[in-house]
Amino acid sequence: MMDIDHFKKVNDSLGHQAGDRVIRSLSALIQRVSGRASDLPARVGGEEFCLLVCNETEKHIARLAESIRASAAAELVKYREEPIRYTISIGAYCVIPTADTDPVTLLKETDDALYKAKNDGRNRAVIISAVPSLR
Repeated sequence: MMDIDHFKKVNDSLGHQAGDRVIRSLSALIQRVSGRASDLPARVGGEEFCLLVCNETEKHIARLAESIRASAAAELVKYREEPIRYTISIGAYCVIPTADTDPVTLLKETDDALYKAKNDGRNRAVIISAVPSLR
């Protein structure tokens, strides 16, 4: 799960069209950096995005999250000749799902990781693993 840090400031200071540019920029960036057809990106709402990555290790997820985070921090969005820089916070939850895996729990754990990233200062990725061998 990814959230644009301080997104309200962009909308309040430059307007919603500028915010829309940032959202489109992040959407394209997620697709470009993830690079796998099997990864499933989605805009969850507002300035929040999700990327479902299957059949990968926690190490791969951590590298991918950091790559997306660093790419966003380096991204420059232009709006009416005004350069806009933004950062994102990322929370990831690594799990080997079973038939009993509860989707609500998956989202809650992922959301908890995202809020830890935000509470730890934003512009960072926090990975939580439910796989004992990966802890």
